[in-house]
Amino acid sequence: MPYRKSTLRRMTPEARKLAKLVGELESVARRLKHLVPAVQSFEMWERADKKRQAAFPQDKDVTFV
Repeated sequence: MPYRKSTLRRMTPEARKLAKLVGELESVARRLKHLVPAVQSFEMWERADKKRQAAFPQDKDVTFV
C-alpha cells in the first residue's frame, strides 16, 4: 500500500527511500501476479501444439496461433 505524501515527508531520507522501494516491489509483484494466467494459457497451447505435431508429423511446418 502506498504511503501518503505527508507520511513520507516525516520520514528520514533513508526510511523514505526504503518505503519507495517497498512500494515499487509491491507494484512489480502485483504485475507479475496478473501475468500468471496468460503464461498458463500459452503453456496450454504449446502442449496442444506438441501433441498435434506428434499425431500428425507431416504437418510440422503448420502452426496454430
